[in-house]
Amino acid sequence: MARGMTNPMSLTAMAILIITTLVFVLLIVVENNSITATLNGDPEDAKRKDPMNKIQDEIVGLRGRETAAKEAIAVRVRELSRLDSELAKHRAYFVGAQQLAGTSGEPVTVDGKEYKLKESNWALTRDLVSQTVDRIEASATAREKAQPDLYRSIEEQIAARQEEQQKVLERVSQMDSQFKQDEERLITQKDDLEKAKKKAENEARGDYGRNATAIVQKEEQIRSLLELELRRVKELEPDGKVLEVAAEHQFVVVNIGKADRVFPGLKLDVFQYAEGTYLTKGALEVIEVEERVATCRIINEADSRSQPIAKSDLVGNPVFSSGTAKVFVLDGEFKQFNKEDLAAFITATGGVIRDKLSPGVDFLVAGDRSDKVQDAAREYQVQMMDEAQLLRYVQSTYTVK
Repeated sequence: MARGMTNPMSLTAMAILIITTLVFVLLIVVENNSITATLNGDPEDAKRKDPMNKIQDEIVGLRGRETAAKEAIAVRVRELSRLDSELAKHRAYFVGAQQLAGTSGEPVTVDGKEYKLKESNWALTRDLVSQTVDRIEASATAREKAQPDLYRSIEEQIAARQEEQQKVLERVSQMDSQFKQDEERLITQKDDLEKAKKKAENEARGDYGRNATAIVQKEEQIRSLLELELRRVKELEPDGKVLEVAAEHQFVVVNIGKADRVFPGLKLDVFQYAEGTYLTKGALEVIEVEERVATCRIINEADSRSQPIAKSDLVGNPVFSSGTAKVFVLDGEFKQFNKEDLAAFITATGGVIRDKLSPGVDFLVAGDRSDKVQDAAREYQVQMMDEAQLLRYVQSTYTVK
């Protein structure tokens, strides 16, 4: 029983579809009838009374009439232009129907037609010129009557100007006289100044001679000062001494350590005074540092048999200082290293670098072409060493840049 029943929703959809179809068909029929009435005409409809073919024929006819009217207008315009040209010959001008100018009011016949013209611009201008001439003549007559008074006034003005000019000439003469007096005075002053200049030049030459003599004397004094002996590093001041020697192992213990700013790699010369004579015995390199002592290896010995390194020998390094750092100046051209490397060696060993000699400098490290600085070192009594001497005392483990 359930299978035989019709779905209400299906019936509704079907009814809507049928109604929509009928409406669509009705619209098509109405639109078709409207198109047919437009094409064939409908006597009952005021807007579509005539058929389409008749309307198109009327449009074509109207366009033809429009073209003919335009051609007729062009003919009339050409005719008007021709008439304007003819009227212009008689000084008559029109803009449209408005007449702007004509001859002296007389009528003019053009192509069999008579035209009454207004007064022309030329006639008006002629009258204006005539009036202007009359005014000029009247003005000239008035001037002729006023000339005697005018001339009298001008003569008075000329006399006043001449008097004023005479006064100006007198002032010019006075100024010229004053100028000549000033010129003579300036010439006298110039002569006096030239005499004073010559006197001053003579005195200056005398002063120059005296100054030149003084300069020569000063230069001699400088040369005598420069002849001072240049102090080269020959003897060292002791920084410490040897406490123990292990000759078989080539080791030495010295009495300076971390408290004295000693560091591994520091080089030390070993020396002694034999009967007052400075004696170099060898060289050491620090390899281990404690607070108060340091262990060194023997780098070389001058004479291990007759003068071996022994207890109580003195040790020192001119670059190293356990107190105030030594101050160095580098100058000249060096063979093994450049200035930057040598400065780094000195700094690593505890020294300080300055750019130029001055009081407070301890050592000058001089290379080639350093004569001027060596002269200054003589004056400051600064000790000098060369590159080879310096390399004996700087830290040997430093890596060159």
